[in-house]
Amino acid sequence: MIILIGSLPPPVGGVSKYCERLFNWLLRQNCEVTLLDSKKLHVAAAFLVRKRFKINLVHVNCSSPILLLVHTLFAKLLTGCPVAITLHTNYDRPRCFTSRIYLNLSLLMANHVLVLNRESYECVSPINRSAFISSSFIPFEISDQASTFADSCVLVFPSLGDSSRVVRSLSSISHNFKLVVSTTAWRRTFQSGREVYGIDQIVALAPRYRDILFLISDPSSDYLRSHVSLELVHDNVSYITTPHEFTSILMYSDLFIRNTLTDGDATSVREALFLGVPVAASMEVSRPKGCITYTSLDHYTFDCILESIQNPSFKRGSNLPLSINDATSLEGQKEMLVTEWYRQFLIPSLPPG
Repeated sequence: MIILIGSLPPPVGGVSKYCERLFNWLLRQNCEVTLLDSKKLHVAAAFLVRKRFKINLVHVNCSSPILLLVHTLFAKLLTGCPVAITLHTNYDRPRCFTSRIYLNLSLLMANHVLVLNRESYECVSPINRSAFISSSFIPFEISDQASTFADSCVLVFPSLGDSSRVVRSLSSISHNFKLVVSTTAWRRTFQSGREVYGIDQIVALAPRYRDILFLISDPSSDYLRSHVSLELVHDNVSYITTPHEFTSILMYSDLFIRNTLTDGDATSVREALFLGVPVAASMEVSRPKGCITYTSLDHYTFDCILESIQNPSFKRGSNLPLSINDATSLEGQKEMLVTEWYRQFLIPSLPPG
């Protein structure tokens, strides 16, 4: 039996999507697998005790260092079985001393450590020699619900005032613009006084590009409320605040921007590349081959990005993330997709059924 411990919606973020897709993939491999909510500590601990003699692996997926430590410790003490952890944030993300201690203790206890980029690998491999780089991406099937959602989604244009919240066909309204540019974040958060996901910066570009529709995936409505309060509203900026799969928006996008101050291996970036959508991303961490990267997003940078994606020689979908090997890999580092790791090292040893 495999136990996955991780985030469950809400929110529908990178970690919850990773857990959901890995869970479904393991089921398709005929594995006995259970997915537990990392926020419900008592439920997870009780389940581990009850099933401790049947468990082959506990795989912990938490962004919070304290949750990661608690679940890793529980798994080791209550089951005695191997524990794998996926480090979903960059290793240097925890800024405070205590959070770094929690993270390092988890890494020391784990039998297997999956990190999402080269920067984290350099820091983690001296702590745990089992560490290897594993993309956050797990291949998925494109659902028919994407087109249904696009025909009935609620697009919010705050510049329209009281009539802003209307049901519009994303497929038809996109025809009113030359391009559709999308971005996403669950909540408007700050680090050292700067907005982490850089969406304020993207919206500030909008007045100069009236023929481009900027779509903000904003399930918490944080950005909508903040931008209305700050009077940062424009006719060509819309927010989608109802529950949705971000892949539904990507399918109608001409460009996806990941303008973050920090990152792991963003699932949304991998999804966009998988769907053949051009990606522009900040260079805060190493990005997959095929991304257009930049150091600072301003009008000049955005003009260059637009010029690149409209160039006939630009290759869409040329970087389907079936492998994460890259010419810039560190010498001697280990890289493997999580599904490849399960198939190679774990599934052959599992009892049938």
